[in-house]
Amino acid sequence: MSGQQSGASGRAIAALVLSIVALVSCCFGWPFGVVGTVLGKMEMNAIQEGRAPQAGETMAKVGFYLGIAATVISLLLNATYFFRAFAHLFHANYEP
Repeated sequence: MSGQQSGASGRAIAALVLSIVALVSCCFGWPFGVVGTVLGKMEMNAIQEGRAPQAGETMAKVGFYLGIAATVISLLLNATYFFRAFAHLFHANYEP
């Protein structure tokens, strides 16, 4: 067996897994999404430069884009939650 890898690298797999975890975690998943995005971009660059196996390209791309989407969704859900919580707090104390 030669020293070449035939499958996706660990970084591509980690990017995909962390991005999926971010999507499933809803409001608390944004840190996983950020890390998944960074790992996916690093792997895409490594593949383009020939330092990583081509087999991980799809996983890296999906991890990258899914990480972005999961981060945005998570941050929007957090913003909506806190906006509603503060609106309810101020509304509850309002007396006409």
